[in-house]
Amino acid sequence: MPWENHRYPVEQSPQDFEPDRFEGRSFAEWWEEMNHAAKTAATGQAFKEAVERDDHLLARAEGNSIMLISAAGAFRAYLSESLIGVDWRDPESEQKFENFVSSIDRAKLPTEHEAEQMNDTARVGQFWQLADIIAEAYLHAIEAAGYVLANRNGQIAVVTPEGVVDDLQRLTPAFTNTEYDIFDYGEFIAPIDVEKLPTVQGAQAIQDQRKGLDPELGALLRNLDARQAREALDLTDKQELLTRDIGPPHPLDRYHLQEREQQKEKLADERERYISEYQESRRLLDEIRDREKQEALERGEDLEHGRGFSR
Repeated sequence: MPWENHRYPVEQSPQDFEPDRFEGRSFAEWWEEMNHAAKTAATGQAFKEAVERDDHLLARAEGNSIMLISAAGAFRAYLSESLIGVDWRDPESEQKFENFVSSIDRAKLPTEHEAEQMNDTARVGQFWQLADIIAEAYLHAIEAAGYVLANRNGQIAVVTPEGVVDDLQRLTPAFTNTEYDIFDYGEFIAPIDVEKLPTVQGAQAIQDQRKGLDPELGALLRNLDARQAREALDLTDKQELLTRDIGPPHPLDRYHLQEREQQKEKLADERERYISEYQESRRLLDEIRDREKQEALERGEDLEHGRGFSR
């Protein structure tokens, strides 16, 4: 049953967490909405585009499966036959479902970990606490909490200290049902000049600098981490298909564990190599610039004003 996918954040117990407040509906209501969207979509890709317009996310999970994560991150469920209203007892149910999802390019989906970072429930809860009826005070509180606001295609994005990019509008409705009477996001946020905000890349560079990390290296490592996460999923999917076809004999299980450990070590070594090679390239570049500067000074060139001078 889809209800078994109802998830609470690790940081909070089910007794303390109120997902209905974060999502504005119950899990059953959310699932019914997703179910309706899937039934009315001609293809899986059409379903993906429809739910993403409301800030829900599809993510690539282990075993070549697809996970649906709600906008505020409080709910998640695997895409399955039940999503499109097909009875699993139907002999053709598996084929009908595969026909539906075949248009979704799994390789282009974020990993489940990336999707949970983007739709982080704990962040929604934090923004609830930062809420203020005055937009400028609200955004000041956001930045004081360590976030950087950015211009993403004319919309306000939020960049976390880890460089994760979130959407301010997704987070802001978290307090529309509190004592604050904020129902029109566009009107509420209008006093903020989006054009004066840095780009997403610029905001990520600011966060890197705050951590004492070279922004260029930070961007390089974020791209590397994303690729490595996909490589790890690729290996898991390959192993899943292999054991599905020939069964899971114990020697193969041990081989798979060894294979994963080897991949883990390989990816860690690759990350260290990226860092060391980047640092070495920067060192060489600095040496070249220092040498060119010294040679220019010896030739009597004024580097600051771009002209020669008499000794």
